[in-house]
Amino acid sequence: MVASCVQSNPLWPARDRFPKLEGKSAADIVVIGAGIAGMSCAYHLSSAGYDVAVLEMDELGSGATGASSGVLYYGSGTNFVPAIGLFGRERAALLWKETAEVIEDIARTIAEHGISCGLTREGAIMAAKTDGEMELIRREHAALEEIGIKTTVLTAAQVAEYYSPSGFLGGLAFGTCGQIHPGLFIQGLARSAGIRLYENSEVTGYRREGGKIVVSTKAGSVSCSKAIYATNAQPCFGMERHFRLESSVIIAGEPVADIGRVWPKKTIIWTMEERYDLIYPQEGRLVLELYRLEGREQKLRHYYPGVEFRIDKTWGKAWAKTSDFMPIVGEVERDVYVAIGMGDQGIIMGWLAGRKLAGLMGGKEPDWFLDLASPKRFGHVRT
Repeated sequence: MVASCVQSNPLWPARDRFPKLEGKSAADIVVIGAGIAGMSCAYHLSSAGYDVAVLEMDELGSGATGASSGVLYYGSGTNFVPAIGLFGRERAALLWKETAEVIEDIARTIAEHGISCGLTREGAIMAAKTDGEMELIRREHAALEEIGIKTTVLTAAQVAEYYSPSGFLGGLAFGTCGQIHPGLFIQGLARSAGIRLYENSEVTGYRREGGKIVVSTKAGSVSCSKAIYATNAQPCFGMERHFRLESSVIIAGEPVADIGRVWPKKTIIWTMEERYDLIYPQEGRLVLELYRLEGREQKLRHYYPGVEFRIDKTWGKAWAKTSDFMPIVGEVERDVYVAIGMGDQGIIMGWLAGRKLAGLMGGKEPDWFLDLASPKRFGHVRT
């Protein structure tokens, strides 16, 4: 049955529905939240042989994941040069190389399970409007070359080969990058991997009972050995004071017949303004992604001059972002874990967080990523 859904993205909502938790149940591990982080946790833990139950307060992907543009890019929300300042050169290089592998891992998972979620691999371009931004692009290119990540500096004419009304002075092209429909990805993952998912099952709390953790909703409960909070909508054990809320607004025009005139070659372009703008073609539509709605008409005229851009859909969502652009991944209390605060590269970070947390819960030692993402960096001490 196709039901109305609360997901933010109206172009590719995940329409499969899952049952509500009712009565008492049991699992090895309960994951709270069915966004990309929660579904990655569930997928990797299920693949390791654990019986996992996922509890979602609304519908699959109804938060930031479903509203995301699904861009697959390196890092955790900054360019590489600023990341060096945040994490040091060695760890920034590890982050870029591992997130490049995450993009490949997501593509492999999509192919393995035959998931139809609009995967594209046309790459992306960071575009410059000023001489100062071009200098930043040259610095970014040189720093990435040093760690073996290939990029190409483009002239204005070369940017226009992808995006004809550019007005940009040049850009930096990344070949590894791509895009997915995130809600459809996690929907396909839930179905193909047989993940036990309960929608409309908001968690009201948990208690310890007889050596187990009992996670409760209004209509039922699940007894488990370990629990994972993978949602910013729940109490985050006091660490929410280290979050700041950000949001994005995606504007999609009506389908246009001559989209190839604007986008001769499909790619994703993001600008280098304070909080970035993204422009890309999507299923025959012109799309603009902003951090706020103010000035949207001016920006539509700027990015799509001479084009009749008739707004068809507008959507967006707020999300939590930590001060250091990294998620929070690890144990916060005995047998209670978190995978929260994903930031700008939420799809990549969410998938990586789930993979790393599954390894940690399976007995692997923490690595550089888990050290960077540890709750301990915010002074959180397990009790």
